[in-house]
Amino acid sequence: MKRYGLMRFFIISLVFITLPAASLWAQIENPPAIDDQYNSAKMCDLGELRNLQVEATGDSLVYSLINSPGSIDSLTGLISYVPDTSGHFIFEVQVTNSLGSDVAFVYDDLILNSPPQVFCYDSTVFLCNPEEISFTVSSSDVDGDSVQINMFEGLGSFTMVDDSSGLATFMPSDLDSAVYQFIFRATDSCVLSQSGDKNNIYGLCCVDTSLITVIINHGPDVSDPGPQNFFICGDSSFSFDFVVTDPENDVLNITVTTDEAHAGQISYDGQTITVIATITEQLRLSQEEVEFTTINDVICKPNAINDDKIKMK
Repeated sequence: MKRYGLMRFFIISLVFITLPAASLWAQIENPPAIDDQYNSAKMCDLGELRNLQVEATGDSLVYSLINSPGSIDSLTGLISYVPDTSGHFIFEVQVTNSLGSDVAFVYDDLILNSPPQVFCYDSTVFLCNPEEISFTVSSSDVDGDSVQINMFEGLGSFTMVDDSSGLATFMPSDLDSAVYQFIFRATDSCVLSQSGDKNNIYGLCCVDTSLITVIINHGPDVSDPGPQNFFICGDSSFSFDFVVTDPENDVLNITVTTDEAHAGQISYDGQTITVIATITEQLRLSQEEVEFTTINDVICKPNAINDDKIKMK
């Protein structure tokens, strides 16, 4: 018997497992960098909080002040301080992260606002009759700001005519004499923003008062003596009385003339002669002219007594 040897076969399986490569993240920071910075502003009042935002580049920055007024937020870089005067303020700012630090200066120039001024004046106005009165109100501002003028008290109306002045207009009452008071206030942007706070420097500022005295001058009164009868012969003179009064007792200048046709001469033909009286108030420069017929029936009569002269009261 023939015997065969036993053959054994083995199958070996090799399994290759591919593992993903490990990913590595490395956070790379940017170093801090800061440049000098310049700021300026006009302050309405001292004691106001002033904020300055510092600009810098870099990651995870930490801000700090070096020998400077005020304080700075270490994370945001916001400087806060309260200036006690106008002028130049300097802040030395340092920014830092894990890669180092950088330093720069932040400048802040402050100008304290000057309040505006308003100007109006007292005056006396003479009128012959009640009529509208206008007067100018002006203002100034050393900072060159635009100024608004408002009338706080007074009759009539007020209108701005440009950026620094306006015109007040009112109608006085029909009184012999009266005093009218006007109060004006000038405002700029600072005054407007703080006008509600009476404790600040603008509480009572920028105000002026004007007193306008109005005197209504009434015209003089002339009494008409009515028709006059004269009995004269030949060249002679004659006279009659009329009375002129003035309500204000002003000084009067009186001129009396006949009408132009007679040129100051009296004829004896019995015609009517017209006399014109012109009364001028020398102090007030008002004038009133009165015309009245005064001479009628000029009759020739011998031996007439004619020694009266022209009379004026």
